[in-house]
Amino acid sequence: MAKIKDCVLENVLRFVVSIAPDGQTATINFDGLRVSVGGKNSPSVATQVASFTLPIIENATDFHVKLFISGYVFTQPGTRAIVVAHLGDTTASSSPPSDQAYLLELEATFPAGVAVQPTLFLLAERNSVDENLVASLEVEALDFNLG
Repeated sequence: MAKIKDCVLENVLRFVVSIAPDGQTATINFDGLRVSVGGKNSPSVATQVASFTLPIIENATDFHVKLFISGYVFTQPGTRAIVVAHLGDTTASSSPPSDQAYLLELEATFPAGVAVQPTLFLLAERNSVDENLVASLEVEALDFNLG
């Protein structure tokens, strides 16, 4: 049976990984995985990409992974915040409603012998003519389930 062994982040981010004793679930809590725009001299577009690897052990057969991405978004009229997530052969995007928590779910099946390698792309943008418009998007946690 496949088990999550560890987490290797490709970017410099602060995070805490919790892996269940049976190796079937893992949670990554982030501190600082966010993008925002707004304010004097702020760019009109901000992006951030995060990619990381979850090494899998005891994976002699194909295995199924569910990924739940949770966070918080704030937008105003004239701004947008979008999260794009890629896992295996699945890509999903979401432009969550403003001023609330969001949850994005992905599922993928991986062949035996490979690691799980999700990638996230975060985008916040505002109309360039109004510096007072604010948008922010934060990823607080990723929850992985095998099986």
